[in-house]
Parts: sequence; structure tokens; C-alpha cells
Amino acid sequence: MLFVAAMTFAALGASPKLAATRCPQAPFAAPAVAGPAPAGLTCPALEISGSVDRNDGASLDPSFDVSVAPSRFPANPPTATDAVLQGYSAEGRQLFIMPIEAGGQFHTYVPLADGVRAEVARIRLTVGGSYVDRIAAVRGIEPTVEAISVDDSRAIIAWNGLHFPGIRVRESPNGPLVAEGVGNTSYDQLTVTSRASLLLIDFSDGVHSVTRPVSVFGR
Repeated sequence: MLFVAAMTFAALGASPKLAATRCPQAPFAAPAVAGPAPAGLTCPALEISGSVDRNDGASLDPSFDVSVAPSRFPANPPTATDAVLQGYSAEGRQLFIMPIEAGGQFHTYVPLADGVRAEVARIRLTVGGSYVDRIAAVRGIEPTVEAISVDDSRAIIAWNGLHFPGIRVRESPNGPLVAEGVGNTSYDQLTVTSRASLLLIDFSDGVHSVTRPVSVFGR
């Protein structure tokens, strides 16, 4: 998963409140303040991907909390709204709705204010008369993980995929993605190509993600 970069308002010369007004607060919504976004501005979002087809149904990958430039958000809804993404709170309150085209694989960013994003407990993808859900894990559960060196250039990452079905691996906060994996058992494994002694791993519980530094044993 992409590492969530901290927003440095001092460098932007803007307050958190002003930066928030530059960010859309819902899918396809315009920011409160129009005009070009300040250089370096990033906005909170959920990164959601999966597959949707009118005949074959739908699937949802684990989602990740990210912070991206406003230009990454879709500007307009699709002309053919065959499917819909929805986010719900733990109490069942709808927090966002986003139409998407049922054309196979999709990858999108859903802009949400930090407080709203934190409330999302379930993501639903609906097409036709069927739907699929991703449900957030119980709050407070920490990732269980170990990284073991195989040789100078490879390491095995083992983690609990029941609690955190999706992971993304980097060597530095803003570095390129080294590997990503999906799990569904209490001991899933992923082999990564890296010489680093410390890896940054994003763990997705299906809806939200946390980032943890993990030392590679044997290095």
C-alpha cells in the first residue's frame, strides 16, 4: 500500500483549515476554494480498486488510506453508471456514494474529509442485483508480522491475513512500491526483492490501513 505522507502546512504557507478548503470532500465535488491548488498540496482519500462486470459480478481489493494530489481524483462521474461504490459507518449511515462503470478492473481515489474517512467501517460495491463488502477490522488490533532474510536480495514477509488481508511494502516513506500481497489466513507469506534491513509495510484491514516499520531478521 502507498505510504501515507504527512501534510506539511508550514512548507505550503497555509493553515490546515485553508488546505482542507482546497480539497474535495466527496466524490466529484468541487473544493470549497476554487482555482489552482497550492504546490505540494495533498488531500485525504481512500484508495479503492477491484473488478466489476454486469455479467460476472464484483470483487473488492483491500482499500488503503492515502493522501494524494487533488488532480488524482476523478473530475466527472462516468456516463454509464452500471455500478456504485458506497461507504457506511459502523451504525449503517451512508458516508459516500460513487458511481463507477462496470467495465472490468477499476482503480480510484475517493476524497473524504479526515473525520469522515475515519468513520468508514464498510465499503460496498454493487452491480445489478449483487454486491460485495469489505468490512474494517475491530479497532485496536495491531498487525502481526515478521520479516526474515532469505539471502542478500530477498526476504519473506509473514503476516496475519485474516486481520489485514492486504499489504504493501516500501523501503522508504516516499519510495517506490517493492511488493504487494493479499492474504486470507492467519499466516500468509510474501517474498519480496529488497536488500533493505528495514521495510515500511502498509497493512490494510480491508477498509483502512496503518503503516509499520519492520526490521528484517538476519540483516
